[in-house]
Amino acid sequence: MNGRARPSLSTFEVTLTIGTETRRITGRAAEILASVGLHAEAINATPVGKAVIHFAEGQAQLELRHSFPPIRFEV
Repeated sequence: MNGRARPSLSTFEVTLTIGTETRRITGRAAEILASVGLHAEAINATPVGKAVIHFAEGQAQLELRHSFPPIRFEV
């Protein structure tokens, strides 16, 4: 552990704009959106994969799972 205190979820705030609508998002949802935003390049570059979010002990952890496209064959 790096010794730094983890900020409270109540301190997370994100402004999200979709089209003409803007929303202020706080708490755990803000932490998730911030994590996705910080890793957007990797998420968008992955042709096949999964983003998994784990919730535990007052924090959210984003896990990116990369996988190969399916191999199809006839039997």
